[in-house]
Amino acid sequence: MEEINGIVEENILEKVDDNELNKMIEFLQSQLVKTEERLNETIKVKKGLEGVIEFLKKRKKT
Repeated sequence: MEEINGIVEENILEKVDDNELNKMIEFLQSQLVKTEERLNETIKVKKGLEGVIEFLKKRKKT
């Protein structure tokens, strides 16, 4: 067994057929898309919070 990034791998390519590999690839690609969508939403929230913080800081100074 070989350990890669904390995940144990047993030569996966030798134990699954192309159909199973395609399913894995499709699943991981869909997870990547969902992760990117969540990341974009998180970035929007971060920018919004930064805007509110700046507004409050300016208001505090006046």
